[in-house]
Amino acid sequence: MKKITILIVVLLSAISVSSQTNPVNPSGDGTQQNPYQMTSIGNLYWMAENGANSSNKYFTQLNDIDLSGLVWVPIDRFTGYYDGGGFEIQNMTINNPLEDYNGFFKDLNGEVSNLTLSNASVTGNNNNGILAYSLTKDLVNVHIVNSSLTGVTENAGISSTASGNINVVNCSVQNISINTTGNNTAAIFGYSWEVAIDKTFATGVINATGNTVSGFIKQHHTNNKIISNCYSRVNLNVADGSTKVAGLVSQVTGGQINNSYYSGVISGNPGGQSGALFGTGNGTSTGCFWDNELNSSIEAAGTTNTGYVMNGLGTSALKDISSFLLENWDFLGDTGNGTEDIWEIDMQNETNAYNDGYPFFNIQNGNENLTTPYLDVTSAVDKHTNLEVYTENFSATSPNGGDTSFSITSSNDSIVTATITDVSTVDTITTGTLSLTYVGSNTNDMASITVTATNPNSIAIIKNFNYYYDNTVPTGKIEYRINGNGNQVFAVFPGDVVQVKAMFTEPLFGDVTVQGSGYETLTPQVMTELTTTSNVYPYHYEFDWTVPDDAGAANLEVFSINGYDRAGNAVSSNLVNQKQLFCGSNLNPSGSGTQNDPYLVSFPKNLAWIYRALGNASSKYFAQINNIDLDGIDWIQNHQFTGYYDGGGFEIQNMTINNPLEDYNGFFKDLNGEVSNLTLSNASVTGNNNNGILAYSLTKDLVNVHIVNSSLTGVTENAGISSTASGNINVVNCSVQNISINTTGNNTAAIFGYSWEVAIDKTFATGVINATGNTVSGFIKQHHTNNKIISNCYSRVNLNVADGSTKVAGLVSQVTGGQINNSYYSGVISGNPGGQSGALFGTGNGTSTGCFWDNELNSSIEAAGTTNTGYVMNGLDSNAMKIVSTYTDASWDFVDETVNGAEDIWDITADLNNGYPVLYKAIVPVITLLGNDPETVEVGATYTDAGATALDSVDGDITTTIVTVNPVDTAVVGIYTITYNVSNTSGNAATEVTRTVTVQDTTAPVITLTGDASITLEVGTTYSEEGATVTDNYDSNLTVVVGGDTVDTTTVGTYTVTYNVSDAAGNAATQVTRTVIVEPTLSIPEIDDKEMISIYPNPVKEDIIINSSEKTSTQIFDINGKLIRTTYEKKTDLSDLESGIYLLRIIMQSGRVHHKKIIKE
Repeated sequence: MKKITILIVVLLSAISVSSQTNPVNPSGDGTQQNPYQMTSIGNLYWMAENGANSSNKYFTQLNDIDLSGLVWVPIDRFTGYYDGGGFEIQNMTINNPLEDYNGFFKDLNGEVSNLTLSNASVTGNNNNGILAYSLTKDLVNVHIVNSSLTGVTENAGISSTASGNINVVNCSVQNISINTTGNNTAAIFGYSWEVAIDKTFATGVINATGNTVSGFIKQHHTNNKIISNCYSRVNLNVADGSTKVAGLVSQVTGGQINNSYYSGVISGNPGGQSGALFGTGNGTSTGCFWDNELNSSIEAAGTTNTGYVMNGLGTSALKDISSFLLENWDFLGDTGNGTEDIWEIDMQNETNAYNDGYPFFNIQNGNENLTTPYLDVTSAVDKHTNLEVYTENFSATSPNGGDTSFSITSSNDSIVTATITDVSTVDTITTGTLSLTYVGSNTNDMASITVTATNPNSIAIIKNFNYYYDNTVPTGKIEYRINGNGNQVFAVFPGDVVQVKAMFTEPLFGDVTVQGSGYETLTPQVMTELTTTSNVYPYHYEFDWTVPDDAGAANLEVFSINGYDRAGNAVSSNLVNQKQLFCGSNLNPSGSGTQNDPYLVSFPKNLAWIYRALGNASSKYFAQINNIDLDGIDWIQNHQFTGYYDGGGFEIQNMTINNPLEDYNGFFKDLNGEVSNLTLSNASVTGNNNNGILAYSLTKDLVNVHIVNSSLTGVTENAGISSTASGNINVVNCSVQNISINTTGNNTAAIFGYSWEVAIDKTFATGVINATGNTVSGFIKQHHTNNKIISNCYSRVNLNVADGSTKVAGLVSQVTGGQINNSYYSGVISGNPGGQSGALFGTGNGTSTGCFWDNELNSSIEAAGTTNTGYVMNGLDSNAMKIVSTYTDASWDFVDETVNGAEDIWDITADLNNGYPVLYKAIVPVITLLGNDPETVEVGATYTDAGATALDSVDGDITTTIVTVNPVDTAVVGIYTITYNVSNTSGNAATEVTRTVTVQDTTAPVITLTGDASITLEVGTTYSEEGATVTDNYDSNLTVVVGGDTVDTTTVGTYTVTYNVSDAAGNAATQVTRTVIVEPTLSIPEIDDKEMISIYPNPVKEDIIINSSEKTSTQIFDINGKLIRTTYEKKTDLSDLESGIYLLRIIMQSGRVHHKKIIKE
């Protein structure tokens, strides 16, 4: 019967609406250019009937529309565009107390703007709002005024829910009255998902008996949306104990709330997770305030969140503009915090002040300026300097003029003292000299400076700014990528477009430039600033460099970056990594990379080439054929190596990696290939987390690999060989010798960190570890296995740990299964380690046999940190630890005994390893060069090698057994490598030593002229080049290059002919020259043999006749000796010649030459 009654009521309501008003088709066609024009109730009902067809339709309201006397039925779904034109819909009534989803609209999936709903009354059950139940599109300039809402749960003044990556701007709920009996009540929105809200406010009252009650929105759920420049003055009357009650947001689930305040009254003693601003959540806030005089018994937020910056102030302080200016609120007339003029405070009315004197939006009162002009101190901005005395002009502006005075204080006078002197006023501007004097002692210091400016004609203003003293160069690094893609590279080829990227921990100012030298001279180029999300080096600058063709023998391009930070510190001197790049087409090693023809690695450039050319080098084989010195090179690891690398017993020396802010460092990054017979000596690796000198991670067998005289610095997860080792692998005959490891975090070990399913045999470690964190081991951090064994190993690494550090152990900090056999520890553990620490093992559940530790060096520590019946451990004094029988009785296989095996694994020698057991196969001779390395000798000279010595800790001096291979041929220019090798009587080979001998040619060739060094010729004659000869001490078949002037025998002058030559070594001979002088014919005496020849007329105007008893050729020269013409005729027409003196040179058939001067008229 009750259901029937409800249905009748609803039907009667619908019938009453339709009977009072018929739908009226509005004018317009619904396009953006000609929208439907809404002027009446009938137009609204027409829109309601056609709501399902409103998609992409446009509506414009042209006047206020009054719904008095009607019971409104929500428009079911609206997807168009409704522009209220600044008009109102008045007196809307919805009365559905038993139904959900009420509002002017039900689902508002379209855009509404410039509309006010006034004097509305909405009564529903759940999920109600005065504008809509749900909102999924932008809302701009929409207001709910003098209205009421009554319901149970999920009720809010504008809409119950808002979602969908939308923006709500310049909206409000004014003088609202909301009354609910259930949970989740708010003045603006309920659940708000991915909604940005700006310049929106609420006033009125909420009476709610449930939980989660908010004066603004119920929940701000977002990744990055911001609520900014908003306020609520809604009074909240809640039931005692109601939870999640908040003036602004009950639940903050991400995002930010900035520059907003609450000044309503919360009454009713709310319960947990309640706050004057926020209830519970995990977002961030800046510049938010609440009136703690109105709400003295409630905290700012219901849960502690370090991301919240909240200010509880008394009522008078919350009506003082300076409170907000200090938090960078943008007020009318202010330029220091922006020019949008968002906020205003009524300073002109002491009683009946607008908005009761609290801040309001400038647009709320029609942009009427109620703010008294106030001082603007534009100079109060953060100062960054590396100067101990920093000065600058300081100024303030008072719109009404008058003298401004300053007072200035430092938050810490032991860091900086502050003064403003020489203050003077001209018109509205007051200036002074700001002086900040650094008196601290650190390279980086910060203090807050407070300036108070007062003026009789303006409101006083207080401004804070920060002072940063910084004389530390910003940390930065360079990376190189091909075409800006992929991992870093260390080698590039001609034609590659290389993205040279400089990255810094702080911004640089002005132009940042890059320049290079070595392979190519690159003049300074301006870099482009990039946008980045990097947390380590957040400021990136890039320049694209096209690698030119090979420019010469140099393969290294060395880059430098120039720029300055905010304090004026130059950045070029503090690039931690990586300044060099290998360039060229000749970086590759010889070989084809097969097992039978491996790549022969002999230079640093070959190592750099591997990743650039082969990527992870899958299934490729490499053989190192000599020691490789990386001194002076900032190494960058191959990102992943899956090939086979045989070091040949040679070393990679002086590797440096300096990445203090980055993880995963090592010679390799991921070592998923096999490495053997290699030593890394004098390496230095600095990183953040997960570092090793050989690799970050290891997943393949490792045989005869050693880290010698090297250092490692990091934070967490650091170990001498690799941070992790895993994958059912074997590590044999490896070592870390004289290591120095320094860490500030947890998990530090000499060999490996986390070791999963790894068998380790005949491997040892010596050196020192300085660590301040927990879990520190002299061998490996964790042995995690089902059945893998650590056998015949030892550590003599001293462990210096912090007091109370847990899981400190000489061999293994955490034993998770497996066995440890025939191993010992004889280092020193200092620093009073804490729980689960032991001289051999920390904590675990594996087994051990025949393991020893020196309890004289570590008398205050037990063998293991936790009791384990599977452990067999022997603590002995130092003397007992140096006696062979101690170990042979425990079945250790020693030299000269066969009971425990014939492998001869161990030995004890008094002067070796400080008398403790040593792995016999690890005893190797040491070769020391005599004389210089490298050596140079002139070609053709005699070279005598200085030789070398060899010492062995067991066999003694074995110099006479050194095998020397000396290929030096001083008759042939070249670079020769002499090798020195030796083995002891146990067959253990010394590390090969080499000497480089360069046979060079520095003698220049000698040029000898053929013929005279000076020749004089008559103009018009022929010059024949006689050339020159060359001799050289080494090269034959050299050809002299003839250059200089080209001798022109038709032109008088002095000519210099040059003769040059260089030999194959580039030695240039001293240049030789020949001088050729071509003289005018007029300088030759005239010969006139009238018996042989007659010439007439002379002077001549036109034809000249030459009579001779022989055939002749006649050359005619001008007075400068220039040849004019040659004739073979007796009569020659000279009418075209200019007047003057000419010389005839007449050559007889018999060879005689006659000269005659003639005058041309």
